[in-house]
Amino acid sequence: MATMSLSEIKRICRDLKQYSTPELNDKLYLHFKGWKDISPCLGEYTGCRALWLEGNGLDRIQNLEKLAELRCL
Repeated sequence: MATMSLSEIKRICRDLKQYSTPELNDKLYLHFKGWKDISPCLGEYTGCRALWLEGNGLDRIQNLEKLAELRCL
């Protein structure tokens, strides 16, 4: 399984033609990546309002404290 990292999330955003600056992305499509946990690097995306994590092997929801704008998980 892949490990969630800032470079991996930036690559996903680039592939989906989203912003390269993390805090400008209000939606993150991180579903079906096979991740087992949520990395603290997700805190860079402070403007995120909607986060898709469907289809990952998450045991618990964590490291979302810095996502103050998050409205949809």
